[in-house]
Parts: sequence; C-alpha cells; structure tokens
Amino acid sequence: MSASLESQLEQEIIADFQSDPLLSPYPIRQHGYSGRKAGNELYDSKESLVIITVSAIDDGSFFFGSGIHKMKVTIEIRANIKGDDINSSLIDSLANDIAGRLQGSSAFPLTGRELVFSNANIQVFGINLLPSSRSESGLERVWTINREFILSHVAS
Repeated sequence: MSASLESQLEQEIIADFQSDPLLSPYPIRQHGYSGRKAGNELYDSKESLVIITVSAIDDGSFFFGSGIHKMKVTIEIRANIKGDDINSSLIDSLANDIAGRLQGSSAFPLTGRELVFSNANIQVFGINLLPSSRSESGLERVWTINREFILSHVAS
C-alpha cells in the first residue's frame, strides 16, 4: 500500500529542508510522527530547543474530477529561547529560510521550486502563498508558515 498524498508531500518537503545547512541541525518531523518529537528517541538525550513540524492536509479537488488536489501545508517552527544556544532572532532566520524554500509559483511552465517537490509519485503544479503567523507564550516562540500546493498523484 502506498503512502497517502499528504504523507508523500510532507516527506518531499522534509527531504528538501534537510538539505539546507540552516535547517538540518534541528529535528524536522512529519505531523503524525509518533516518537519523541523534540528528541532523538534516546530518553537520556537532551531535547532540542527548536522543532520544525511539517503538516499537509488535503483540501479536496482543485477542479472537480480532475485528480488535481489542493493541499494546505503548514510548517510550524517551535522554539524555546531559554536555552543557552538559542537567541530570539534564530526563529526569524529559520522562518525566512523556510519561506524562501516554499516560495510561491510565478510562471508557467513550471521552472521554480515546484520541481523540487515533484517526484515519480507526485507532480506539483503550483505553490500559493497563504498568511503566516507568529505567537509567543513565556519563553516559547511559534512561527507558522502556510502554503497551498496544487498537485496530483502520478499514475504508475
């Protein structure tokens, strides 16, 4: 049984983020990750003070019966700035880097970041920008970056 369209897109985005030197030192998890989201599965290890979570939710057909889907993607960067290695501008740098990696589509035929997220199983046709948000509570900072991907399964 193949992975869902949501899971495949999350995996492609995570693979791209892990190739980025600014993002790769931090845990990058799929929404449904069942392990210790802030750790590395060793209960004696120190938890990471920055966690990046990738979530994709199918918003239905782009055009009824077309097989093309609208997929809402949310990237959550959660940072606890009480740590010695974290300064308050780090989350801004991470958010700017992620926003650049998920830049909106601007041309057709596709020549941009859409091609990076396409593979033998999924074809990304476009990326639309959605509003992002920031929040803080005590020493925790959360930046949420939202995008809408237009994509489809590729017949195999």
